[in-house]
Amino acid sequence: MRLLFITALLTLSIASLGQQQQILNGNFEPTDGNDSRYLAITEKKDGKWHRVLYLLHQTTVAMQGWYLDEKCTIADSLQIWYHDNKAVSSIKEYRNGVMNGTTLEFHDNGMMKDSVTYENGRRKGISLGWDKDGYINDSTSFDGQGNGVQMHMYSGGEGKVYSAGRWIQDTLKNGPWNYYHKNGTVMAKEMYKNGKLETCKCFTETGEPIADELCIEKEAEFKGGQEGWAAFLRKNLDANVPVRKGAPVGYHRAMALFVVGADGSISDIKILHDPGFGMGAEFIRILKKSPKWVPAQQYGRNVKAYRKQPLTFVVQ
Repeated sequence: MRLLFITALLTLSIASLGQQQQILNGNFEPTDGNDSRYLAITEKKDGKWHRVLYLLHQTTVAMQGWYLDEKCTIADSLQIWYHDNKAVSSIKEYRNGVMNGTTLEFHDNGMMKDSVTYENGRRKGISLGWDKDGYINDSTSFDGQGNGVQMHMYSGGEGKVYSAGRWIQDTLKNGPWNYYHKNGTVMAKEMYKNGKLETCKCFTETGEPIADELCIEKEAEFKGGQEGWAAFLRKNLDANVPVRKGAPVGYHRAMALFVVGADGSISDIKILHDPGFGMGAEFIRILKKSPKWVPAQQYGRNVKAYRKQPLTFVVQ
């Protein structure tokens, strides 16, 4: 009922002749199931198709852009995406389905995040990146043929280098990549070939080698893994929340994004997909009640990292 109400509400507010409406999932595919995420409103204008995506659980605009085809698979002209707080997330320019021109990305506080120039789908020229406080933390230079170099810096404006290396085909690391501690000593030396990691050596802040088996990356996880997470949910989750709020029978999948600190603490919880009927709020409540997680590991040390976590509610 909630989905039908939202769809009807949006239809009344923006309806016009020639518009097409679809419910899409997170992969932008048509759906009529519990994985619905967007309401797509598409209209032909001046020989092109203009599409607006609305987040169903928030009834806010997620994206608007232009396409050359009715199915909206060939982007053309501007594509503007928005954060959940309605601030602009990115502005991208396409020509016949290929990125061309300058792409701008923004943090959710409105500060510039990235500025990259594309030519026929390839990165070209010098690009810069900034942290949320406006300090430069990234610099790249590409030749327009897929080859480039990158230097990434620690946030905070101190100008301390975190990593440096080369790219091929725009997205594949190639050759040596070096990573540095904040004191300037080498933290890790990686060797890539066509995007594949071949060797990795790690070091402490004083230059002492770290055992190879510790020179790996691990994602943050709940203590005890999936079994530990399931046991925590059985004990603490109020699974009847959607039942009491009248959710339809079926499986309802929510998705959260949050930060797991180097000490395992959870912060910056954000619901990426909320099926409604109180499920998003219950997910936030359960995450705030969660004990510390096992932090992510990188080059023999604990690091702060983002974590995406799904949660499925079952209504019988």
